[in-house]
Amino acid sequence: MATNVELTAIIERERIRFDEVAIFDAIERTGEGEWDQRRFSVKINCTVDDIDPGLTYRLFGHWSNYTNKRTGSQEKQFVCKTWVRAQPHDRAGTMAYLRRAGEGNGVGPARVTQAWEAWGSDAVAMCRENPEIVAKTLKITLEQAQRISRWLERDRDVEAATIDLLSLFDGRGFPRNIVRDLIREYGNRAREIVERNPYILMKQVGVGFNRADQLWLQLGLPAGRLKRQALCAWHAISSDSSGHTWFRIEQAAQAIHAAISGATPNPVKALRLARRAGLIEVYRNGETWVAEKAKGQHEVSIAESIAQLQARSIDSWPIDVTSIQVSDHQREQLTSAMAGPVGLLLGGPGTGKTYTSAALIRAIDSTVGIDHV
Repeated sequence: MATNVELTAIIERERIRFDEVAIFDAIERTGEGEWDQRRFSVKINCTVDDIDPGLTYRLFGHWSNYTNKRTGSQEKQFVCKTWVRAQPHDRAGTMAYLRRAGEGNGVGPARVTQAWEAWGSDAVAMCRENPEIVAKTLKITLEQAQRISRWLERDRDVEAATIDLLSLFDGRGFPRNIVRDLIREYGNRAREIVERNPYILMKQVGVGFNRADQLWLQLGLPAGRLKRQALCAWHAISSDSSGHTWFRIEQAAQAIHAAISGATPNPVKALRLARRAGLIEVYRNGETWVAEKAKGQHEVSIAESIAQLQARSIDSWPIDVTSIQVSDHQREQLTSAMAGPVGLLLGGPGTGKTYTSAALIRAIDSTVGIDHV
């Protein structure tokens, strides 16, 4: 499988197009800020207006070999997965990236700040390519500067995309490995995609609704957007710890009102959207009830299984209940629970439900074996 890399290039002109796939001529930019005159071709899935020839882009994809039909020779072509317009990196992302590079190398926040003040958005390229200058400017040893250089060289293939995301996540408490996971999934458009919909972060390990919702608000996205109202209702239901599965629709509406203070809530439309999105289940029996979809479906499945079991008949249990070593009260409750194909052993905390159930299972196993029940 080809390794994805990111490179910065000027797109010169569109050479040929097949529907929404185009081949462009491009010139790659080197780390020194100059332009390598060796041109290459890049294959991009795009519409006619997506790419503006003459502008600089960051291209994310992989190199591939193809046969030039005109010459018959094997040539390399860059197959672009995603692309973004090239822009200088901001202070937050650049410094966060350099802090990572400096960990364990004696370069702390003060020297990272010094690097930004000295070279601005070119600080990363300087630290990677000129360790001697970096050592002298930051007053660190050459060995430290070289270790930082090696670290930056190792991550060069996804450097720009990484800085983009670090700029977005810096100081916001997101898991450290989220950056690489997002680049793997979305390429160098990851930041753009997250900024449009921070809730996609909930698919990442360690990111729940509250953190994604906080980022939504921090980015200045509308607090009252219908998508957010639907997710707020779903979260209120799914995170409820009362033990209930189904909730009156009024409770979900109250959760929307509480989360959208200062904006105009629309619970009816929000809950319809949540249902269409597969977040909730709805049940009506004179009243309207809502449940988190997975929990609601599990409850229905359990109810159907119980109904099937109750339709079965049993002659008698293969054991003598009086022989089970439990208290008289526990034996009485156990006898009641075993009166039909489905039974409930009820009682408050500490009344011995688990103990009595375990005693029943041991008795069955010692008499006929669990596999024969």
